Amino acid sequence: MTGFFTQVNRLWRAAMTGVCFALFGLGGLLLSVVWFNLLLVAVRNKQRRRKLARRSISASFRLFLAVVKGVGVLDYRIEGQAILGQERGCLVVANHPSLIDYVMLASVMPETDCMVKSALLRNPFLSGVIRSADYLINDQAEKLLPACRQRLQQGDTILIFPEGTRTLPGKK
Repeated sequence: MTGFFTQVNRLWRAAMTGVCFALFGLGGLLLSVVWFNLLLVAVRNKQRRRKLARRSISASFRLFLAVVKGVGVLDYRIEGQAILGQERGCLVVANHPSLIDYVMLASVMPETDCMVKSALLRNPFLSGVIRSADYLINDQAEKLLPACRQRLQQGDTILIFPEGTRTLPGKK
């Protein structure tokens, strides 16, 4: 019987992994197309819009992680969660082996800023999110450092993924 339950578990996890990927993609598209663009139009105060967008991102990621954990696709534990949620005016530099690390960090850091690749602005799943949350874009080098300095001075926490934002060899 052990082999049978192992096979059922494997099939369940494979099916739920597909469901979770679909949930993430469709949820991201729906939020990007509807909610974050609505924020861009309806909330004129840039600071308030940023705060709402970033808290929305965090809440949607917490919900997604609860679903993923609930159906048994992923089991995780975030150590130092309280520290990450309280930090202000600092840089968080993280390894970036997959998208799930950003999801986990943003889920416990409700108002974090993030440095993103400019190519992501062309992604229909992410562009509304990036614009609404007013994330830092890495392709404007002369504006990036002063913008980072200003945001750190106002108490923002900036999340950086060096592996996801590095330049290409031979290019500035």
